Amino acid sequence: MSSKSVSISIIIPIYNSEKTISKCIESVISQTYTNIEILLIDDGSTDKSGDICDKFALKDNRVKVIHKSNGGVSSARNAGLDISRGEWIVFVDSDDWCENNYLSDFFSTKESLLANEIVLQGRKNEVNGIVTHSTVLKNAIYTNIADGVLDNQLLTFGAPYCKLYSNKLIKEHNIRFPENYSYGEDTTFFLRNLSYVNRIVTIGQCNYHYVEAESGSLSKKDHDFKPLSEFLMDSLNLISEIDLKSCAHRALISAYMPNYKNLVLRSIANMYRLRYSREQMNSCFKAVKNILIPNCPIPKGFALSFIKHTPIWLLIPTFQLLLKLHK
Repeated sequence: MSSKSVSISIIIPIYNSEKTISKCIESVISQTYTNIEILLIDDGSTDKSGDICDKFALKDNRVKVIHKSNGGVSSARNAGLDISRGEWIVFVDSDDWCENNYLSDFFSTKESLLANEIVLQGRKNEVNGIVTHSTVLKNAIYTNIADGVLDNQLLTFGAPYCKLYSNKLIKEHNIRFPENYSYGEDTTFFLRNLSYVNRIVTIGQCNYHYVEAESGSLSKKDHDFKPLSEFLMDSLNLISEIDLKSCAHRALISAYMPNYKNLVLRSIANMYRLRYSREQMNSCFKAVKNILIPNCPIPKGFALSFIKHTPIWLLIPTFQLLLKLHK
């Protein structure tokens, strides 16, 4: 499949991004790859973001703007997917920007791309206009999905950007961003795609600039126990499915366990920071002991074993003390 013959839909969710959105959109409009539609999803912004988007649409007929009531970033991305017409899907965040060859380099492999695969490239972390770190992937094609994930440490690279998704695959399997939780929803979308693809293509270029988030970002806030535990179960089930499909003999699951354990502990810490009642804590600890820990298919380590075998009435004051000592 020639790169010149395929179209790309670029989906940009936007919420109160008036300070950064112009640079983001300009970087997408300036791409050397021109067979694109740019879908700006204004998710109920209360600043000038919507007006800025409308002005870009008047200048470039490839730009389409959707104004919707606020529903969160997953809702915005799903709205973009619903109207996308491109054969391939790319996501860009409104506070980030792309170098001119971001899109064209997805097609830098000599082999033609297929609808049942995913293509990834690296990213550059940027702070105050300075690149502080680059995530570089290998130049490789993997028919074993687990090998591609493990070789490039993709379990910690679940963000939607830097990936070329097949729109045919997404529509065929009705893959969407989950809207019932706001942590890990992008990872779930990525893993669901991986569960269906037959090939991963990774390229060494890094044309995406991820502008470091401030302390108020979703990844750093205290999330409620229920949605965080739902993400944990979804992610573990999908990774187990990919592991089995790839005949990875639990290597993929094992690689995910440190993150899984840390998120279980984080979900517990969040109960205290969000000042859950004792009744709420009892219910959440029961879920940890009876659902989250038993569903780990391999040994869990001391922390989770301690939680599993310790009565809840003792766990509540123990974690309260540990969190006080940790401050």
